[in-house]
Amino acid sequence: MSTLTGNKISLTYKSIIKTSDNDVLTGTLKQLSDGLGNNSGVYLNTGGDLKSTGTLEFANFKGTSTSVTINKLVNQAGGISNNDNDTSLPTSAAVKDYTLILNLLHQTLYKRFYLLETLQAEKT
Repeated sequence: MSTLTGNKISLTYKSIIKTSDNDVLTGTLKQLSDGLGNNSGVYLNTGGDLKSTGTLEFANFKGTSTSVTINKLVNQAGGISNNDNDTSLPTSAAVKDYTLILNLLHQTLYKRFYLLETLQAEKT
């Protein structure tokens, strides 16, 4: 971790991260900026809430209320059935494909069952 001890203010202030309004953090999200006033697109509050106006990348995401750690986003190509675990989140395209496949399977099984019942009824 870096320290400010022994450094001149004139050489370090521009790289210090602060709130854009130069006030303390509160319960309201505040944008963070550098010492020159360049806004970061990242917002923070005293509740630990974090907001990004850009891309947020992660290696792991932990839900503390459920003790679940998410370490993968499952896209359409990855498929939900290939990721049957409690550590991944599916995208809407993955969910759509999965439900479509289940629906087609259900329809196929229903048609075959109906056909078998019809054939058996005709035999009697």
